Amino acid sequence: MNDVKYSEEIEKVINRKNTECALYNSLECKVLNQGSCSECAVGRLRREKQEAMKKAIGRLESIAPSSELDKLADSSECLFCKAPEKGKRECYGVFDLAKQDDEGDWVSHMAKKGNALKSGCMILPIQAACCDKCRKRFRLLSYLPQSVMLGIICAGLITITRTEVHKALYNTAAWLPAAAMLAVVAAAFAIRFVMRKAMKHSFGKSTNLDLSQIPGIKSLLDRGFVEVKPKTDGLSSVAFSRERRTTGVGTYSPSREQSGDSGEEPHLMGIWPMENAAEKNDGNALSEHE
Repeated sequence: MNDVKYSEEIEKVINRKNTECALYNSLECKVLNQGSCSECAVGRLRREKQEAMKKAIGRLESIAPSSELDKLADSSECLFCKAPEKGKRECYGVFDLAKQDDEGDWVSHMAKKGNALKSGCMILPIQAACCDKCRKRFRLLSYLPQSVMLGIICAGLITITRTEVHKALYNTAAWLPAAAMLAVVAAAFAIRFVMRKAMKHSFGKSTNLDLSQIPGIKSLLDRGFVEVKPKTDGLSSVAFSRERRTTGVGTYSPSREQSGDSGEEPHLMGIWPMENAAEKNDGNALSEHE
């Protein structure tokens, strides 16, 4: 957007301030951090919804201050590395935390998956500084054991269904081909289990694979937040992004505001309360994880 030139009329629309919005020029507006009034869907909601949104953001800010979240993303060292050797920040670990909020009706829209989660929970997107080594360990743990298991099953299926192999097994006993296939599947699952366990043990010596092991995240979990996507065998679910998101809930940076840093091109991300899911088109809150 830096090099794009708009007409004077379009510039006026883009930069127009919605002074009628209940959040205008407030801390809650900064925390929502939508970049501009023209990009913010809250300004198109009814006044009572705007007031409800302002209170909801205020509750979220009181429990998870932006200054605290800013430190997680702004750290020059990887937060996933275990001491004493910590790598430099090369990317960001991205994940969502949730906390029960009986006063609000929260809706979170996941842009890539195209679904919506409607519940009485606050959804807090987090970005945490990460190095490439920790990123690779998370990805290997997520995909390699599963890929090996599927590869073994496919290889077994191809082998057993070959005419000469199948005939030899069948001539021995009619049930033997099916039993052989079941044995291959069982072996594949066992290899996946052993492989994953060994990798977790090895990688866990250098990387915090459980978010509760990271001090800044543990502090949020101790206040009642939980991981939106449950752990799998003690491994937290984390996506990764090379770029730091600069707009949306969880991205307001008081330190950057004081330094005058305008940040990067905006990407919508966040949450808002609504009366019912049918009104979600009044404003989409996007949370895009790469």
